[in-house]
Amino acid sequence: MKRKVIILKTGSARVELRQQFGDFEDWILAGLPADLPGVDVLDVRQPGFQKTDPGHSLVIITGSHDNVTDQPFYLSDLCGWLQSAVALNVPLLGICYGHQLLASAFGGRVDFNSKGIELGTVQLNLLPEAAADPLFSPLPKQFLANVSHSQSVLEIPAGATVLAASVLEAVQAFRLRPAVYGVQFHPEFTLPIMQAYVQLKRGQIDSNSQDIETILAGIKPTPLSFGLIADFYRLFGQSD
Repeated sequence: MKRKVIILKTGSARVELRQQFGDFEDWILAGLPADLPGVDVLDVRQPGFQKTDPGHSLVIITGSHDNVTDQPFYLSDLCGWLQSAVALNVPLLGICYGHQLLASAFGGRVDFNSKGIELGTVQLNLLPEAAADPLFSPLPKQFLANVSHSQSVLEIPAGATVLAASVLEAVQAFRLRPAVYGVQFHPEFTLPIMQAYVQLKRGQIDSNSQDIETILAGIKPTPLSFGLIADFYRLFGQSD
């Protein structure tokens, strides 16, 4: 039986982006199969979200403009919910902030990346451990993905396996358990969304270290990264 999808909504896109492209959950849905048995969007900023039973679901955690180190008010409840979901063998994919939340919930360490903001289209390099991983092994050893983050997973949880890295980011992807993954990159970002994000980040970029026009010129299609969401559902979207 196919699993329904729970999208854990941990934030919202900027107004300018929502008006043009929809919100974070819409971008994720665009990467999922069209014949899902059901989708629930669960906003973790709303009271009582943690009472939802993950049951026979597949869970995807969105990105956010929050920082894990800011200890947002919902963090403790959300970490507890994630721990319960993993204990129930629920397939789970955390994206960017969701990746960091997943690491934090299971004893990893998250903080600002000393190398600065990673933004735009970057090359990801698969590590040798990815060769035996069901989700990442079909990918080439190098592929392009879109990124936008200033915090990183600096220490992975005990027992986790790092699967991919980039020049600025040592943990672009990790596997915590079978069917439980975190990805620092944004598989849901299309080329137009990435371009719009960079434009909105102009005021945050240190011109001494990064040139915004160079970042914009380097944005490219990322079909292999985009396909990861559908691949995740294809591999783990069947319940026992």
